[in-house]
Amino acid sequence: MERFSKSQLISAGKAVVGPNPEVTPDLLEAFRVARAWREAHLEPMRRLRLSVASKVRAVTPVGLSAGRLKRFQSIRRKLKGGRISLYQMQDIAGARAIVPTIADVEAVSGAYLEPSERFSLVNQRDYIASPKDDGYRSRHIVVRLTGYPDLTGDNRITAEIQVRTKLQHAWATAVEAVGLARGENLKAGEGDPLWRRFFELVSADFAEIENCPVGPSVNDDSAERGRELRDLVGRTNALVVLDGYRQAIRESERYLSLKGQSYVVRYDPVSQSVYVDSFSAFSRLSSADPYNSSDANNEVVVEVDAAYQLKEAYPNYFLDVTTFLHTLKRRLAKRTKWRRLAELMLKT
Repeated sequence: MERFSKSQLISAGKAVVGPNPEVTPDLLEAFRVARAWREAHLEPMRRLRLSVASKVRAVTPVGLSAGRLKRFQSIRRKLKGGRISLYQMQDIAGARAIVPTIADVEAVSGAYLEPSERFSLVNQRDYIASPKDDGYRSRHIVVRLTGYPDLTGDNRITAEIQVRTKLQHAWATAVEAVGLARGENLKAGEGDPLWRRFFELVSADFAEIENCPVGPSVNDDSAERGRELRDLVGRTNALVVLDGYRQAIRESERYLSLKGQSYVVRYDPVSQSVYVDSFSAFSRLSSADPYNSSDANNEVVVEVDAAYQLKEAYPNYFLDVTTFLHTLKRRLAKRTKWRRLAELMLKT
């Protein structure tokens, strides 16, 4: 593992966000350092994902674990906010646990809240007890990899674990799928305000299913929220649009025969196609031209136990909103049923 000083990483992070009117040797070196630092998180991500997988299996036989390396484009976007440096960024490596129930979330999360010989807790955020304004719900735990000196050297490598229920996962990945298809970063609060409000309301509706807080940006009155949600479903034509995504996406089932645990998934918004390649050789991340790398184009490095789990772990890249859409339709049907029943009772 190549070693970098704190000042090197801070300087590189500032340089790669631009604007850079001229490509100089210093700029190319900054991109090389930033990409090498990202690549240094690959093996730690894999070790963390294996740990999370074992914790999930201990809790439930139907859970899922996945790992991902943050896209370089996403790293640059986060650095542009100016609130953190490349040295301080804690989620370049990430692992995700997707489990059936809130109780399962608590069980998996609890395994990382106390220090172990491999991981030590840095911080945690409970977005289930206190959802974000946009409706996002999940448990985030940042750990430092203290038990792998061969990988981390001075133990500066940190990683983020996200633990969420399948319903929370369906919502979060639907937000990303719609953002991908529309070319809008909805999860960052950008893009069409009608779609953003639609997802806020659906999140509250899903939270009710799991007996969780509905979030600060929505009305506590379920009936009032239901009326606003039905209005937005009509204004966005959400049911038709979401079903259209499922029909339009073209994917090669060839990926199901790929072997290994590491893959590159890339979504092409022009052709609405998804491409999957095995990633057994991590050396592909090293680019001869670090300034112009393909990973800016909706490409993500992920790890799962087997290829067939890719769509379940990252349905956003496949524009797969099936679980989200089915749950939404059931909730809308239930609301309509009870509204009609109330109207009939008032007439009698």
